[in-house]
Amino acid sequence: MWRNLKKRPMVLLSLLSSLIISNQTDTIIAQKNYNLDEIVITSSRTPKSIKDVPVLTQVISSATIKKNSGQTLISLLENEVPGLEFTQTEGITNNITFQGMGANYILILLDGERMAGETSRSNPDFNRINIDNIEKIEIIKGAMSTLYGSGAIAGVINIITKKTDKPFSSNLGINVNGNGESKYSVNAGTLTGPFSVEVSLVKRHKNAFLLKDFSTGEESPFEVEGYDNISMNAKSSFSYKKFKLNVKGEIYNHERYNATASETGTHDFYNDANIIVGGSYKINGSNLIEISNNFDNFSKYDLTFSTGIKVKNYFNTINNTRINYFCNTLNKHSLTTGIELLTERLLTYQFKAGEVNSALSGALYVQDDYKTFKNLTFQGGIRVEGHSEFGIRLTPKLSAMYKAGDFIFRTGYSRGFRSPSLKELFTDWNHMGLFHLVGNRNLVPETSNNFSFSAEYIQKTINISAAIYHNSLRNKISTIWNSGQDTIYYSNVDKANVTGIDFNSKIHISSHLIFRGSYSYVKDLNKQDGLNESSVRPHSATANLEYIFNILKGDYSVILNSRYASGLSYYTLNEYTNTLSPVSYNAYSVWNIGLRGNIRRGISLYTGVDNLFNYSPKIISFNSYISKGATLFLNMSINVESLVKRQGR
Repeated sequence: MWRNLKKRPMVLLSLLSSLIISNQTDTIIAQKNYNLDEIVITSSRTPKSIKDVPVLTQVISSATIKKNSGQTLISLLENEVPGLEFTQTEGITNNITFQGMGANYILILLDGERMAGETSRSNPDFNRINIDNIEKIEIIKGAMSTLYGSGAIAGVINIITKKTDKPFSSNLGINVNGNGESKYSVNAGTLTGPFSVEVSLVKRHKNAFLLKDFSTGEESPFEVEGYDNISMNAKSSFSYKKFKLNVKGEIYNHERYNATASETGTHDFYNDANIIVGGSYKINGSNLIEISNNFDNFSKYDLTFSTGIKVKNYFNTINNTRINYFCNTLNKHSLTTGIELLTERLLTYQFKAGEVNSALSGALYVQDDYKTFKNLTFQGGIRVEGHSEFGIRLTPKLSAMYKAGDFIFRTGYSRGFRSPSLKELFTDWNHMGLFHLVGNRNLVPETSNNFSFSAEYIQKTINISAAIYHNSLRNKISTIWNSGQDTIYYSNVDKANVTGIDFNSKIHISSHLIFRGSYSYVKDLNKQDGLNESSVRPHSATANLEYIFNILKGDYSVILNSRYASGLSYYTLNEYTNTLSPVSYNAYSVWNIGLRGNIRRGISLYTGVDNLFNYSPKIISFNSYISKGATLFLNMSINVESLVKRQGR
């Protein structure tokens, strides 16, 4: 079955089209059109209508997330955001690239706050985030360091969690698939007068498994690790007249294990504890003060199978305090002013034994959205930041937006920066006697100059946007060998230039049919001795076709989506020999199909097949999509509130 379908991926589109044409039902499913008044917050840290934001912002809405609730956060982002890709290193950790840049240059925020810790290569632990607890995701491409500081060079992805707006809400979720993955989740919330509380609990499991790898030209087993994790989140707020208090907390445990681990071996155990306390005071209708403090501690342990003993080998702690002042004047100026203090502490096996290193930074930033005329808005800002290792740095930005009928044009310049990490500054590590990796306290921050232009066409049933950007990175931090070829140290030796084009579309073809599609082209100029070292796939595309219908008073939809990534050839540095070796990866596409339906009020099911055409790469050790093949999945969601109302009739 899978073999025949694999040869004809367009068969599914033809079958779906036939179903659409043949359906003569008079039932019209009311669909939300493109939301012209979608409220976003990331571009200015204050709520604004998306059509009034001078920076092109993509929103993955709550409706889209609900339709894809069986997915992980990673697969949701890959299927919705052009130019974004996740790969795995040695089947263990997920590596994100976005607009041609890696995790070092992408700022991932959770409710507007930084996340501590990393799994590897500066990637945050995406397993911390429960997709069932996400309200929406806002994505801004390009440098946003003026508001958000270090790391916001390629863009900002702000994941915004749910907040209850009902006297009672509760949802149960069960997700399983044929790969031995499962997820069980509970969300509950209440709003009573000035109080609101939202609590979520999720437990996940994934089996470890073996794949076949041909990276050496011969078949060899390749291990993909499994895990068990559990996380609990709580969010509460209290309002009294002009005051508002918010408290949010998270506890997360993650246990990672191998497919071939023995009972006497060790494996990794991760733990995170996070608490955010904030408040606001509304001075009047135009002025607001907001204060917040984010404390996040992420730890790693070696866990021994036989004894259960845990030995800590890593922790990363951040404490971020911020005060913002927002002011709107005469419906022309929207001013954001803030100060923040960020402290970070790190312990890792790559430091001298037992050594804990830290850094302190403080910043003052100002940004103003100025509506000069009815159709013309400017956004300008500057950040002054001081760092305990690098002194003071200025980061400016200037954007403009012009509206012409159904078209919106945006252009801008922004500077971004990334401060050297504590690892890059203080590492002192001997790698099994083969070489010595050494940090460098003389490093300076990487800087970027980002230029962008976009055009967007918006109507109630259609939204199409195209954007072109160029990012010029200087003082890029890389590793170089000493003359004796026995030591590698960090140095500001490289530069990079990334140019790209993004295209996004969402079209309500009819009341029954919705199409979403995207395309991204990235040209990453990263050469050494005339040889390309960029591991970024230049072309990528996504497509999603949803057909909605009604049977026996139940609403159903068939969802077909696909993701394409082009082939790639580049040279990679062998750290053991200090030589460049050629690497090639083939193009691939992954297709998924599912049927979603509300089988009764309060209960919905989503079932289908992931990796429909059974794609399996030959080389899977790095920069590859990893899958066991075509996989059946089943997801059930129970809205307790709706179910109770139905039974109470």
